[in-house]
Amino acid sequence: MRVRIPLALASAMVVLMVLAFFSPKLAGYYGTPVNRGLFIFMAFAAVPAIVSLLRLHAKRIQRRHPDSIYSAIALVALAVTLFCGLIIDRKFNGPSFAWIVKFTFEPLQQAVFAFLAFFIVSAAYRAFRARTLEATLLLIAAVIVLTGNAILPLPGPGASAELWLLAVPSMAVQRGIILGVALGIIAQSVRILLGLERGFVGRG
Repeated sequence: MRVRIPLALASAMVVLMVLAFFSPKLAGYYGTPVNRGLFIFMAFAAVPAIVSLLRLHAKRIQRRHPDSIYSAIALVALAVTLFCGLIIDRKFNGPSFAWIVKFTFEPLQQAVFAFLAFFIVSAAYRAFRARTLEATLLLIAAVIVLTGNAILPLPGPGASAELWLLAVPSMAVQRGIILGVALGIIAQSVRILLGLERGFVGRG
C-alpha cells in the first residue's frame, strides 16, 4: 500500500493534467483547484526542508566545523526572515520582508554573479582554444557576439552579424534542446503513469 497509493495518485494526476490541457472545460473545472493543491503541497514540503536545514547546521555548530560560522549566519538569517514574515508583516510580501529581499538578498545575489563572471571567463578561455573545428567556430561566434554587443555592431545578414547568430543558429540549437527536454519529460511522465518509475516512493 505504501507504494501503490502514491503510484496511483501520481498516475491519476498525470492523466488529469493531460486531459485538462487538451480540454478547456476540464481545465476550468480542475485546473485552478489542482494548482491550488500544488501550492498547498509546496507549503507543507517547506516544513521538512526547514527542519532538515536546522538539523544540518545545528550539527555543524555542535561539532565545531571549520565553516560553522556560515551555518550560524544561515540560521540567523532564517530566523530573522521568518520573524519578519510571520510576526511583523504576517505575510511574505510585506514591507519588512521586501526590505530584506531588496537590501540583503539581491546585493548578495549580485555579488555571487560578479564572482561567477571570473569563473565564466576562465572556462571560456579553456573552451575557446581553437584546437578543433567546433572550438574554432565557437571562438569566432563568441568574438562576433562580444564585439557586436560591447563595441559596435558588425555587418552581416539582417540587422547585424551578432543578432543573426543569436536569432538563427543559436535559436535553432535552443529549440533542439527544448525539444529534447520535452521528450524527456514525456518519457518520464509515461514511466510514472505506467508505474515503472518508483524513485519518488523510495523504490528503485
